[in-house]
Amino acid sequence: MTTIMSKPKIPDANYLTYLTTFPLPLRGSSSKDPLQTYAVLYTLCFPPATKSYLINSRDEPMDFDYAPSHLDSGNPNIKQGCRHRRVRLRSTKSVMVGAKLEIVDDMLELAIRLWAGVDTAVDTRRGAEILKRVYEGPFAPEKKGVAASLIAHFFFHCEHPAMDTPIFGMSPRMRHWVAAIHWAAQSCRLGLFSFICNLIAECALSLPDDKASYEGELRGDLDLVLAQREVFVGETGYQPRMTTICGQCLKTPPEGSRLLQCAGSCARVRRPQYCSRQCQKADWSRHRKWCKKDLDPASDSVDEEALYNMHMVNDDPSKS
Repeated sequence: MTTIMSKPKIPDANYLTYLTTFPLPLRGSSSKDPLQTYAVLYTLCFPPATKSYLINSRDEPMDFDYAPSHLDSGNPNIKQGCRHRRVRLRSTKSVMVGAKLEIVDDMLELAIRLWAGVDTAVDTRRGAEILKRVYEGPFAPEKKGVAASLIAHFFFHCEHPAMDTPIFGMSPRMRHWVAAIHWAAQSCRLGLFSFICNLIAECALSLPDDKASYEGELRGDLDLVLAQREVFVGETGYQPRMTTICGQCLKTPPEGSRLLQCAGSCARVRRPQYCSRQCQKADWSRHRKWCKKDLDPASDSVDEEALYNMHMVNDDPSKS
């Protein structure tokens, strides 16, 4: 995927200090199904969006309701893919050994196992401390990019005991949102536009202008993430499945108005919605190449070994 370069800024260390100081729970995580939480974290933050957008573009994406089909499960899904092709290949104890040796892939793996509670107790603060070390340590940009995406995900989904109580003029809810944009931009600067970056961009687009004002560095962060999203959309034809924004002007229609769907032969994951016929006509030159039946993405396209082995250690350091 083409990377749009932007002058990098020094990351705000206060974000990382905040993240590693408070035991903030992840909203939407399931203590009854740690593996599903793991699958969410992995598919949203490890692969580039171009690799994982089919998984995360369903009506109910967290159900992961297609592929791989051949795994031994009554209801095979992406969660089982993570179980068989990642989690079962390495025990959490072995991953902990590798993380202690600062094998960076094991550090990233341990962080999401700690956040999800896969074969270990949930410990969001310890997971955050590991990601802080990856991000600040002497590791490759692509590893730091995954750490930044995970941090963005955490700020996007974490809870605070007093989410709407202002602190220093800003509620924790808004502070988390600002931090999510910042870390999504940091991930982009490091070369990774993950699907969590895309979700943050779409959320920003859906907010009316009078509800959020982006200035200075935050404006630059958001502009970078939105520009990367445009590249992603251009490369894949992706369109958000559940959206409130026009695919052309990117504006939310007036209250009471409905978006118009393209009635062509495009696959649902590439079917745009518009606020007017004028916007649909203006977007046709871009959408034309995707509005074809033979471009319907195959449901087994996420059944690739390469989808599951990103940033994964093959040799068990505990046996050496």
